[in-house]
Amino acid sequence: MVASSANLPVPFTPLYRALPIPDGVPVSYVSQRNCRSSHNPNEAFRFLVEERISCLASGKVKYTQRVDYIMQLPVPMEAAVNKDELAEYELRKREAETEKGVAPEIVRARIPFESCVHAYAEPEQVDDFWSTALLAKSVAVKKTRFASFPDYLVIQIKKFTFGLDWVPKKLGKT
Repeated sequence: MVASSANLPVPFTPLYRALPIPDGVPVSYVSQRNCRSSHNPNEAFRFLVEERISCLASGKVKYTQRVDYIMQLPVPMEAAVNKDELAEYELRKREAETEKGVAPEIVRARIPFESCVHAYAEPEQVDDFWSTALLAKSVAVKKTRFASFPDYLVIQIKKFTFGLDWVPKKLGKT
């Protein structure tokens, strides 16, 4: 019996191998783990983020640092420069839905980039913070800043938020 070329297995070589990346694992981690040379190209994007958490009741402060490769900027919808247009659009959209009419042309929020950077760096209040000094819950303030800077900064705009029911919602989607 002669085996045809269609039944022969394809050689499994690194050139043809696709890397399976599990959900939730950053691509930078997978490429770092599989880097064979002495220089990892991801190091050009690597930076340290420092978080300072201060308990308002006890006055104690805790510093933590974490490695990151992407700066994820929040989108402060309250900083939109076209709030009047957005309110008018929402009104026309609701009217069109109730009357089964034609949907109006979509109006997207225009948010300055500076507002996104400011929202990233501004202090954040943490309710129900467990204070080890008090051994009770209290309120704390968390401040985030760069501890080191990368050669190349990759910025991702967070286009999703969570509603009151904890269901993810895409920003700007109508």
